[in-house]
Amino acid sequence: MSKTILITGANGTLAKKLIENLSIDNDFEVCASSRNIETGTQFDNVKYVTNIDLVRTDVLLNMDIIVNCAFPRENNPDVLANAMAFYNSLVLKAVKMNVKGIINISSQDVYGTYRENSAIESTTVHPNNNYALAKYACELIGLSVVRNTNTKLTNIRLGSLIGIEYPERVINKIIKKASETKSISIDNDKTVFGFIDVDDAVTGLLKFIKNTETQNWSETYNFGAKWQEQRDFKHIVELISNCFKKNGIKIDLKINDASEADKLCCLNSQKFYSATDWKPEISLKESIERIFNGITQN
Repeated sequence: MSKTILITGANGTLAKKLIENLSIDNDFEVCASSRNIETGTQFDNVKYVTNIDLVRTDVLLNMDIIVNCAFPRENNPDVLANAMAFYNSLVLKAVKMNVKGIINISSQDVYGTYRENSAIESTTVHPNNNYALAKYACELIGLSVVRNTNTKLTNIRLGSLIGIEYPERVINKIIKKASETKSISIDNDKTVFGFIDVDDAVTGLLKFIKNTETQNWSETYNFGAKWQEQRDFKHIVELISNCFKKNGIKIDLKINDASEADKLCCLNSQKFYSATDWKPEISLKESIERIFNGITQN
């Protein structure tokens, strides 16, 4: 018997990839929602609805799982307040409709960036901007609403996603600029990153959806790169430079040592890996090569 699943934030990259994979999986009946449904991007066998439909109609009746990917990536307080209000309404409606489980996609940003070690789920949160604070508030809102109900909720604190679909990421920007100027000049402040390829993130979330039972969910999971793929800025730009070299393009690389920043943007994701019996498979080197090919071949 197939399960019914709703993916919110249907116009976002992560949500689109989840929807695409689930739409061809006979184990699921898929519904997708957004504020506005983009024409020409719908997948077959998927029911599309607006966010207003979710809270004003009975769309959620008999829904098994909601994966909430809907949240704006910005610091505007008004926009974030509206997003929080929508999420609160969504969870309230889900409880009323007896939805079995809600997976809320949160962010590693709730921990802040100044960590001595890769964050584990019990690490004290330290949201240092409006976006991170709103994300953490949504975690608390969701857990509060579902308490003592039949609906189970988990918050998955996702690491920084990378891929050709994310031009705002530092890797994409460096590759794009280097392809134009044939040079890379950076200040290495010793920041350590734990980027995870968006395709790995999709695979991992699908494993979580299919391999775990809602009643066994923990309240929080970290989900990011393996510790072997956590690299500082210098290592990242060297991988980028080597990628250009591999393709016969000489790059003038200049790395200036800066003062210690003590920034660690990484997660310990062992709890998530154990729950899914899976680990990310796409290396940082491979992700960079994919982004390079996507930028330079367009």
